[in-house]
Amino acid sequence: MTLQASNEQASRQKTNRHIRRRLAGMIGTSLLIFNLAQTVAFTLRCLGSASIADIVPLKSIASFNAAP
Repeated sequence: MTLQASNEQASRQKTNRHIRRRLAGMIGTSLLIFNLAQTVAFTLRCLGSASIADIVPLKSIASFNAAP
């Protein structure tokens, strides 16, 4: 392998690592935002405001709403 080919391979690996890291960060941020939205929706639902149910789907926390 020539020096140029070796440098190109190292550059591609560095770029791939950077892309994977950014993707993991974006996915993590999306999950945090989704969990925060679910928590806010659940809290508002417990306080008696059902209007948030039109905005945020609450299927994932439906089991909590079964008890009075």
